[in-house]
Amino acid sequence: MSRVVTLPDSDEIRRQGFVIGMARQLVSGQFAPDYAIFAKGENAQKLIITGLRDGSLDTIYRARALFASMTLIARSTPFFQKNTQPEEATFFDLLKLLGFTQVTISDGKQFCHQVIID
Repeated sequence: MSRVVTLPDSDEIRRQGFVIGMARQLVSGQFAPDYAIFAKGENAQKLIITGLRDGSLDTIYRARALFASMTLIARSTPFFQKNTQPEEATFFDLLKLLGFTQVTISDGKQFCHQVIID
């Protein structure tokens, strides 16, 4: 359960902008990214994270570690600090602010985990 409400102006364009920004960060690094991130659904309300390498996101623990890392990154952004209590909020709260309804994380092979953003 999220501690925040979806912002009134969070729409498909805002969600796509978020995903594009995340994807740009991934591909601009020194190394090839370990995962891809994209939005699907009628209004881009479903976030999907897929591992690109064997062994990358193949357990719930690795998936949770990635979400924890994303929480740390999110907490450092002005947007997150303005719209949440950053010391308590999580990456899932950021997704709720943006209007995402679910996030699915997969290793692209066998493992898949889905979180409903409520």
